[in-house]
Amino acid sequence: GTHFLPQTEARLQGARRRYLELSLVHSELAATLDRRHASSTTNPRSGRPSDDGGGRGGREVLAAGEAQHCLRLHPQATLLGLSSDHLRLAGGRPLTGTGKEAVLREVQERLKAKCLRVAQWHSEGKASGSESLQLAKAAQLPGLVAQQINSLDSVEAQLREKRKENALRQHQHYKILVETSEMLHGALEQARLGSVARSEQVRLDYLQARTTALLGKQDVMYYQLLKGICSDGRLQALKEIRSLMAARLRGVEEQLAQTQHTLRHYHSLGPELASLAQQYAATLAEIENKQWALTELLKSCPTTN
Repeated sequence: GTHFLPQTEARLQGARRRYLELSLVHSELAATLDRRHASSTTNPRSGRPSDDGGGRGGREVLAAGEAQHCLRLHPQATLLGLSSDHLRLAGGRPLTGTGKEAVLREVQERLKAKCLRVAQWHSEGKASGSESLQLAKAAQLPGLVAQQINSLDSVEAQLREKRKENALRQHQHYKILVETSEMLHGALEQARLGSVARSEQVRLDYLQARTTALLGKQDVMYYQLLKGICSDGRLQALKEIRSLMAARLRGVEEQLAQTQHTLRHYHSLGPELASLAQQYAATLAEIENKQWALTELLKSCPTTN
């Protein structure tokens, strides 16, 4: 369940802290051994190297231990053909006696100095009290740093929440601004359309009034023209012409009625009308021939005085 998670995290933090401590001691031990080995000198009289304070032997032992640690992670592997047993047998002569004590004392002193420097840095250079008191404060430093980290984590969480709230608030503000902008755009568009409509209505009213005025002016000009043309004498003449045209129209209508009556009579005759027309044409042609012959005969007869 979830109650194992805090225990696992605590064990992980302890293992990480232990690893960092061992790594720091290992690094300081390697640096001390290198320093002691580098400070060794050769005796110019005997031509033999002087004692380097265990630096060389300790460095060999440390190197062999590092190689064995690498092989411990992979037991079946070898390092340049050497197994873990070979490295343990040929790992060099370990430090003993005064050399070991001197190396450990130097490592302790250097680690103590680093702890004091870290404590002074954490207290912003306000070091006070004896060395033992400062070391006691340095021993409490991990707890203080953990508290500060927790405090910073809580502050970071609060800032993260505030950032989320600010982002949400900005999103809401942006949404409100967009909606307001759309509303303003719609209001401006409606106002523009209303202004255009009012302008068009005013223009339409103006055109209607102008059209009405032009029509009135046309009527006035028409009546003025009639007034100038239609005098009393002309009106009398127009009346007489109208009565004469009416009489002629009646005569034409009567003639049209007679003609229509005749046509209806002809249509009622049907085929007899065609034969009568042919007889009439033949008789007329015969009369014309006889008139021509008589005329020629009269021309040929002598005239009497």
